[in-house]
Amino acid sequence: MRVVDADNIVWLKTVLAQHGWPGHTLVGEEAADAAWLMIQHADRDLPFQLHAFQLLTAAVEAGEALPRHLAYLTDRCQVAQRQEQTYGTQYFEEDGRFGPCPVADTDRLDERRASAGLGPLVEYDAVSHPRRDRWRDSRRGSMFSSPAWSGPGPGLPRIPGRPCPRASQAVAP
Repeated sequence: MRVVDADNIVWLKTVLAQHGWPGHTLVGEEAADAAWLMIQHADRDLPFQLHAFQLLTAAVEAGEALPRHLAYLTDRCQVAQRQEQTYGTQYFEEDGRFGPCPVADTDRLDERRASAGLGPLVEYDAVSHPRRDRWRDSRRGSMFSSPAWSGPGPGLPRIPGRPCPRASQAVAP
């Protein structure tokens, strides 16, 4: 799987270099969604995600990409950099706890989510728990359940008092 992911990222880097963000007009909605999803999960290559973030920002401003995709990638990059997330899309699971990674300005969270086309966090959270359970159950007995497995990419050091120990443990439902 890692080899396929790595090959896809190499290919996608070429596409971005040659064409910019693969927007709806250029590739259609389904392919644009697939490109975003590959970038969203390219956790082994934060510089690539940050470059794609810049391209996606411009594409959203031009109406060529979905604001919700930008919200997810924004949070993913922020969590990877040990920053509070903006939209509350990235979750963690550790020691039986599950919930969103730290969020900036929680008083205005649902307002920001609405501006990106996302529903309120309480609704997202209700959907996330069943997905979390399926995600966790799918990894029982696999390499993912091994205590030695630290997730994709190098593990980030735990910062005391921060509930997202590693970006690799952030789970977007």
